[in-house]
Amino acid sequence: MEQCRHVQQTIRIQKLLNYLQNIIEISDGFRRIFCECEIECDDELDDITRTEKVLLSEKMLWKSARSALHEIFINRLSVQLFTTHSLAKYLISSHNAFETIVDSFLEYCQSKLDHSKLLFSRATNASIQHQFRRAQSILYDLKYLLGVAPQEYTTELRENFLNGFRAFLQLLTYMHGMDKVTRQVGQYVEFDPEWETAFNLVIKIQSIISSILDWCTRDKELLLDAYEATGFALAEIQKTSDVSHLIKDKNNSSIVKTTVNDLKIDCYVYDVAKYPISVHISVVRLIVALHIYLQKYTNTATTFNNLCEKLTIYPCFIYEEALRIQVLCAQHVAGLWKRNGYSLSNQIYYYSNVKCRKEMYDRDILALQVGASLTPSDTYLIQLMHKFNLLEWIRSPEYGHSSETESKIKEKVRIMEEFLHLLIIIVGERHEPGVGKITREENLTREVIHQLCISPMAHSELIRGLQDCGQLELGSGDFEAVLKEVADFKRGNATKGNYELKANRLSEYNQFYYHYSKADQCKTSLIKGKLELNIFLTLLKPCLYRSTDPKAQLWSQPILNRALHLITLACYEQERESNFEFYSKCQKFELEKLINQLHLNTPSKAETCKELLAYVIKLYNKFNETNEQLNSSTITTTQETSDLTKRAQRKRKDLAAQKHEQQISSIESPSPGISSQLSSSLITPSDQQILSTSPNTLF
Repeated sequence: MEQCRHVQQTIRIQKLLNYLQNIIEISDGFRRIFCECEIECDDELDDITRTEKVLLSEKMLWKSARSALHEIFINRLSVQLFTTHSLAKYLISSHNAFETIVDSFLEYCQSKLDHSKLLFSRATNASIQHQFRRAQSILYDLKYLLGVAPQEYTTELRENFLNGFRAFLQLLTYMHGMDKVTRQVGQYVEFDPEWETAFNLVIKIQSIISSILDWCTRDKELLLDAYEATGFALAEIQKTSDVSHLIKDKNNSSIVKTTVNDLKIDCYVYDVAKYPISVHISVVRLIVALHIYLQKYTNTATTFNNLCEKLTIYPCFIYEEALRIQVLCAQHVAGLWKRNGYSLSNQIYYYSNVKCRKEMYDRDILALQVGASLTPSDTYLIQLMHKFNLLEWIRSPEYGHSSETESKIKEKVRIMEEFLHLLIIIVGERHEPGVGKITREENLTREVIHQLCISPMAHSELIRGLQDCGQLELGSGDFEAVLKEVADFKRGNATKGNYELKANRLSEYNQFYYHYSKADQCKTSLIKGKLELNIFLTLLKPCLYRSTDPKAQLWSQPILNRALHLITLACYEQERESNFEFYSKCQKFELEKLINQLHLNTPSKAETCKELLAYVIKLYNKFNETNEQLNSSTITTTQETSDLTKRAQRKRKDLAAQKHEQQISSIESPSPGISSQLSSSLITPSDQQILSTSPNTLF
């Protein structure tokens, strides 16, 4: 009987909660009265409010009753309080709300730490996993709190935001390096390790990181303080990182002196195929995201070098781990990690998937671009090839044969294809605010164009894809204007209509767009300073040379396709800037000769690249014609200048002779009138112009 009464009371309370929620939505006065009642205590001696009592007793309630309480006390409270801009600003500056919320989540994370890294296991029972998922709801409060960045910053607001930022950095430090994997050799992995929780956490914090960047970039002092704080976190990670022992001791045998084209470069030995690696490098991704905004207020390179010197951070560390992940992806495509099961395959898939790529794959490409801008060009490219284990490829460009097994040859060829693809992305994908001179609207336009190149899409498909990757905010009016500019709406036989790309925008299509998956590339087919380097040209030469050899084994059609694409990018840079020396260096490395040879005798295996090959030759011919015109005009100008100089010299000699004769005649018959008339009659106006010309302007 007692249980029946309890059930009856619970049902009645649920109905009452639903009724109160409906009244609160329409009555502002009742909402205020309700809030005042809930923050009062039942007893003067009791310090616990009614709301706290309800929340503490929540675990004893039915699921439906708990959902009703959660809706009225948690969801409504978070949205109404934290989304109010003035109130959120007040809570951060006066009550340190940013740090308080993050500390609440960090406190729960303590039980999940192993060697200061978050560790999740499939052996954990379902209830504990459910508790962690519920704890992640705390991060939604942070998302609402930081949703709108202020226009003005007070000292208190700046100080308390930095307190919260440092706490958030601690969370990123826990995530940095979690879920490491080591390549399986000999036998397959017996159990797939847990990986889903880490990626769910990454998805939760993506919007928070975007908001933090928005806050930091509006104030110079706040940005520099946040950049330095992130540098401290990175320095601590470097001390415990598996790369630190390779860098500290320059006499260590792990440091190798790599020689390419008489250049000796220090390369740090870390074999991705042997040692543990993680796709989670949160702190590195945050510091490169802050780095590109420094140019708004200060000199980027100077600030970075000062930070590295102050905190003893090795400059290579800013892109070393991002580079390892690209090597991991290339090796996975080549089949080296097939014994690691579906866990690693899923991680690599979601690493560049639309849900996670904004704060994972895109940031790693940004880290490599930042590294390219801060590192000497030859050093950077050699270190990349060393990490991909491709130095032998350029040391013997004519050697296209191998005595290794067929599987090993396929692995090397596949890795070379992925390396060239990475170079195309690093050099060509600079359409990001802060990296290239481009606005957010232009970046959005380019994304829409390449999405529509895959296939015509409905409005909802485009919206969903752009929101998932963080390119589009809810209610953004820019999208409609961009869509109207680049696409036409066409209604099919069914009720559903699709947007199709306008024909005049097809010229902006890039086959190797970095957000394309391999499947997307198949569907679409139905940093400048790195392009004029000797090392870059040395890399391209074997790709072209082996294409002319029909028996070459270390070759593939995608390698030739990517090499020609890189040459095209370099040609475009040559057209844009006259001081770019790509064409002249091509003559030295005989690239034009190899390209013409390929075009005249195209092997059957390179038939698919014939059109691209013809286009590259067209660019070369255009440059040669321009160069010949410049040379001919230079020769003509030089000849005219030489004739003018000789004429001036001859006139000077004649004038000197005339003066000498006048002096002699004046001695014999001194008549000033006749002398002046003779002098003026011998010097014509054109002669005066020649004589008045400065000798410096003739050479």
